[in-house]
Amino acid sequence: MEIHLKLSVITICYKSSPELSITLDSIDRQDESPYENIVVISGVNNNDILRLENGYSKPYRKFIFNQDNSLFHAMNIGLKEATGNCVLYLNGGDYFYSDVDISKIHKKWSADSILRFQVVQLYKDMAWIRPGRKNINKNANWAHCGTIIPIDRKKIYFDESKKISADTSWINSYKLIYDSICSEEILTCFELGGVSSSPSVKTIKIHKSNSTLKMLNEILKMFLMKMAGRKRYYQLLAIKSGFDRIKYNYSQCSFEKYRQLML
Repeated sequence: MEIHLKLSVITICYKSSPELSITLDSIDRQDESPYENIVVISGVNNNDILRLENGYSKPYRKFIFNQDNSLFHAMNIGLKEATGNCVLYLNGGDYFYSDVDISKIHKKWSADSILRFQVVQLYKDMAWIRPGRKNINKNANWAHCGTIIPIDRKKIYFDESKKISADTSWINSYKLIYDSICSEEILTCFELGGVSSSPSVKTIKIHKSNSTLKMLNEILKMFLMKMAGRKRYYQLLAIKSGFDRIKYNYSQCSFEKYRQLML
């Protein structure tokens, strides 16, 4: 029996912001709507709630306001609410690469496999494709916003005790159950500069609770970023990871007006 795609797109965001607008606009511009879009957002007031409900209500969209107490708690709330048969996390500030990306998922989707696409990661005027074309395999450095996980057989929740990298552990848990289909097509884009991609005293303390080796690695990365500067630091990491540098035409990007506010 053929099983049809029911894609649950889960969006996590803190406060109503241009980052959230860029994400919701990119979902609403798709030529094929998702089965559902669950938006878990905290730090909003009554005016924010009215603006979002009036401006972004869709038959497939459900807002959950001010219910979470951390990033991975919010991701678990979204997962618990999901009623589709697969899930994609497209968090505030992430956006689809084109207007036909859900159709792209539909064409390649298999009910018994994790589906993985390349993504574009951006910082100011720089862009890289992740993973690089030479490194596309099941163990490559894939991003969660390019990964579609089947959830109809079993829901595995995020470890909320982890402040960083719980998404990597979450994906690895599903890899024990499902095989992966790896595509050379680009699905989404995301901006560097968040907590997980910016080594700091805060991230060092977080990694210290996990292992001494991870803590030392984070100290080394923070030192490198301080010495080289953030832009050069991201360049070096992308080269080390084998990502492909590309020219990204921002003038043709549908969401450039939002991106300028984010820089």
